[in-house]
Amino acid sequence: MAIKGNPNAPTKGSITRVEPIKDMGKVKEIIQFLKKNKWWRDLVLFVIGINNGLRITDLLKLKVGAVRDRAIGSIIHIRESKTSKTNVLVINKPVYETLKLYFKNAELLDDDWLFKSKRGKNPIGIEYVSGLVKEWATEVGITDTRIAGRSLRKTFAYHAIMTFKTPPSLLMERLNHSSYAITKTYVGLAQDEVQSMIVNNEIG
Repeated sequence: MAIKGNPNAPTKGSITRVEPIKDMGKVKEIIQFLKKNKWWRDLVLFVIGINNGLRITDLLKLKVGAVRDRAIGSIIHIRESKTSKTNVLVINKPVYETLKLYFKNAELLDDDWLFKSKRGKNPIGIEYVSGLVKEWATEVGITDTRIAGRSLRKTFAYHAIMTFKTPPSLLMERLNHSSYAITKTYVGLAQDEVQSMIVNNEIG
């Protein structure tokens, strides 16, 4: 699919903080947008990304055989490229259902890359993923945040804390961070936590 221009794209040479998708409604809209267009590969990438919080570089190394016919609750061990630490990809219900759709609608061999490029045998690249994520965000009306490939991992972390109230120590372990301070900075929680505190602490 073609990557459209993104009005929120940073200017060349600038440094911009990548943001999570904080609105759960927009997350669901992206899923429906990808389903409507039958972009099954992209749907799997988005759903695995926001449900597992793994780095895009590690997701792009997955082969079809590693996840095909896996049941809900299955675990796939991976070695992180950045840290060389062991981590796991977990097949939960959303991941299971999107993989099922993907394999039903695409002819893939076990040795194929899970996120294979449509122009060759190699997997898609990180910059291409960022372009895709920006396009999906634009399509559902996200105009006030900076979105890129890393937004999938950050979306997982943001909602783990803010929506599902995951214990900080558990999220730190999942992200392989050495402290909660690093996790808060990574996800950008401080401002949201302060806002929530003031809204909910009504005095007088």
